[in-house]
Amino acid sequence: VLIVKSGYESTGIGRYAVALEKGLVDAGCQVSRVYPKLPVSKRIAKLLKKIFGWDLVAFFNNYPILINYPTADIYHFTSQNLASLLMLHKPRGKVIVTVHDIIPHVFQDDPEINHHQNLIEKFFNKLSLMGLKGAHGIITVSVHTRKILIDHLNYSADSIWPIYHGK
Repeated sequence: VLIVKSGYESTGIGRYAVALEKGLVDAGCQVSRVYPKLPVSKRIAKLLKKIFGWDLVAFFNNYPILINYPTADIYHFTSQNLASLLMLHKPRGKVIVTVHDIIPHVFQDDPEINHHQNLIEKFFNKLSLMGLKGAHGIITVSVHTRKILIDHLNYSADSIWPIYHGK
C-alpha cells in the first residue's frame, strides 16, 4: 500500500509516488494507493477557511491524523510528513517511509528560512519526525539527509537507506 497525499500528483513528491507505484507494478507487486482522510467534514473545513483563513484540507493532507488502512504486508508512506499517522494510527504491517528532506527540522529556529506558519504546524512537524521512529525502514533521497537523521535525530543507521530519485 502506498500512502500518498491527495491532489499532489503534479508536485515533485506526487511524481515520486506515481513513479514508485509504476516501478512496483512493473516489478510484479500488487499496489494500491490510500489517501489520508479529512477529520472534519469538507463543509466545516470550508467554513473555517472562510472565517479564519486556515486551510484544513491542505493541512491534514500534509499532516494526516486519520486514514483507513487496507490489509497489506508493507505500507510505504511516500513523504515524511505523512509519518504523523505512525504516532496516532499505525498500520499492522511493515512500514517504510521516504524522507525527501529534513530542512524544516534543521532550520526550525531560523526565522528567515523556517516555513512553519504557527505552533500547530511546528508541533505536527515534530510529530511526524517522532513517527519516523515507528518505521521499519526509511528511504532517504540523499546521503546528506540520511546523515542528518542519524547525527541530529539519533535514528538507527541500520534502517536508513539512501536511494536517489530516478530520471
